Amino acid sequence: MSRSTRKFVDAFVHAAPPRRLLANFRIDPDTEGRSWVIGVIPMNGVLRAETHPVVEEMYLLEGKMVGNLGIMRAGVYFWRPPEVKHGLYGSTTGCLILFRLRGGTLSTTFHDDGVFSWSLPHRPVLPVELQGVGGWPWTGANSY
Repeated sequence: MSRSTRKFVDAFVHAAPPRRLLANFRIDPDTEGRSWVIGVIPMNGVLRAETHPVVEEMYLLEGKMVGNLGIMRAGVYFWRPPEVKHGLYGSTTGCLILFRLRGGTLSTTFHDDGVFSWSLPHRPVLPVELQGVGGWPWTGANSY
């Protein structure tokens, strides 16, 4: 298995278009924490697992995304600690995602292992007190 490390700009800006578009909201000049929005067009994704040395938060604003823990739909939020391997990801619908990171400079280490599937079961990682609801079936979202 080969591993390569690229800086944030190389991983998400230069390698991304035209499949994804990224817009930075803010980059803290002291801590290098940042927040950004990324749009993914339908039938595209990141087909390599990855890790980061910083905390990563995500809120899915619109669309659906399939990842190693199943399908995520608009409204999903996660907080991921540093060095947790994640991915592969794809979106059949396209999606709009708000990201935030804390804890230093974002770099991405890609891992050439993992298998992508559009139909992985939903397996959320939840605190102990919420684990009972993690297996509830998806019944759809209410319209506003």
